[in-house]
Amino acid sequence: MPRTIVVTSGKGGVGKTTITANIGLALANLGESVVMIDLDVGLNNLDIALGIESSVVFDLSDCLSGKCRLGQALTAYPRCDNLYVLACNNTETKIILENNMQRVISKLKEHFDWILIDSPAGIDSGFLCATAFADEALVVVTPHVSSVRDSDKVLNILHNKKMNKIGLVINRIRGDLVASNLMIGAKQIASSLREKVVGIVPDSDILCTKGIFSGNDLTEKLAFAMLAQNLRDDKFAEFDYMSKYKGFFGSVRRALRRKI
Repeated sequence: MPRTIVVTSGKGGVGKTTITANIGLALANLGESVVMIDLDVGLNNLDIALGIESSVVFDLSDCLSGKCRLGQALTAYPRCDNLYVLACNNTETKIILENNMQRVISKLKEHFDWILIDSPAGIDSGFLCATAFADEALVVVTPHVSSVRDSDKVLNILHNKKMNKIGLVINRIRGDLVASNLMIGAKQIASSLREKVVGIVPDSDILCTKGIFSGNDLTEKLAFAMLAQNLRDDKFAEFDYMSKYKGFFGSVRRALRRKI
C-alpha cells in the first residue's frame, strides 16, 4: 500500500528539504518508486536541492490550474528511473486548494510506492495544508534547544491530528561535540520529545552545500540508507554517529575537528 509522508520541522534552517531529497533518493536506491512534492511554497527549492531546476517545465500550480496533466508536471531525476519531483511555484500559492490537491495525491498513489511531501517549517497555514494530505510524518530536528522546543509544538499538533505514524530525524548532529559534552545527544532529544528516532544524520559540509550526499561521503550515504530501510521495514535501528569519536583515535579526531 502506498505511503504518504510529510517531512516537516518546527523551525526553518534545520535541513528539512535536504533530508526530504536524500530520503527520496535512498528509497529509490532500494528499488522503491518515489515521488516528492514540494509544498514549501514560500521557498520551493526541492528541485534545486536535487539539481534539476533547469529540467522543470510544469509545476504543481500548472497541474492544479489545468494548464497541464499531472504526468507533465512530474520531473524525473536523471540518475534514477524511479524517482520524480512535483515542483511548486511560490507565486501561485492560492491555487493549492485542498480538494484539488487531494485528487493529485490519490492519483499519485496509483503509480508510486512512496509520496514524500516537503512541508513549510513552523505551524502556520502552509504546515496545516501539507499535513492534511499525509498519513505519516517525519519531524526534522537539530540538537539545539530552539529546534527541540519548536519540534515539541509540531509534535503536539501532529498527535492531535491522529497521524498514523510519527518519527524523528535528527539532523546535523556532531559526534565529537556530543562525546565532549558540548552538544546534546540523540537519546536526550528523543527522551525530551518522547518520540521514536527513525534516522540520525551527522553534520556534513558536503550535505549543506550540495543538497544530495556525495558518493564519496560514505558516512552520510550510510546514514540515509539506514533511514530509508527503517522507514521501509518499520524499524528503529540507530545509525552510530559516535563510532568515529570513541577510544584513543576518536579523541584525536575530536581534537583535530575542533581546530577546523
